[in-house]
Amino acid sequence: MERKSQSLSLAFSIVLCLVGSVGYCLAQTPCTLDCTASASADSGALPLEITFSGSATSTDCVDQPSFSWDFGDGNTSTEQNPVHVYSNAGNYTWTLTVTADGVTCMQTGTISAASFDLTILDDHGRAFACVNSKTGDWSYTVMEGQNQGTFTGEGNIRWRSGIFELTAPSGVPWMLNLRWYTQFDAAYGSFIYYAYRVRSSINDANVNNNPNVCR
Repeated sequence: MERKSQSLSLAFSIVLCLVGSVGYCLAQTPCTLDCTASASADSGALPLEITFSGSATSTDCVDQPSFSWDFGDGNTSTEQNPVHVYSNAGNYTWTLTVTADGVTCMQTGTISAASFDLTILDDHGRAFACVNSKTGDWSYTVMEGQNQGTFTGEGNIRWRSGIFELTAPSGVPWMLNLRWYTQFDAAYGSFIYYAYRVRSSINDANVNNNPNVCR
């Protein structure tokens, strides 16, 4: 969902008068500047990656428009279309400031970033996992077969193109790979604990209908 706001444009004019001439002045056409800005989303779960897009149209300006983004969390960018990741939960106000010949155009919007506990329950009732999207803490419960029980740990998390991924760090006796496809609200994953020869998999066709088994 794109968020846009009205722009504020300031303009000034320069008047030149010829020395020795009476009532003969030449007015320079003022620089005018219009801008737009948008964000790829206005809310989401941590870590929240947002693509910002800015554009500007200048008229009778000498300088090319320059872009300055303030993401509201202490980070900034001078790119026209930056990508920024919000790492902490909160509500943020972002601002784009475009400048040319001393004329300024501004756009603002808001971003809401939050962590969540995701329940991934296998459609066949064989296993479920609980994942915290901020910390990467997880628990994996095997409900049938050998070595039933709950295993816990901490994994590496990332968002990319609508996919939430949780993977095991290197050098641990288990392998975990969970993926939640936000565009489908579905999750898939595999879990292997080598020390106990535990092998399990999850196929959750709808993560929105799961019971609240996360703690």
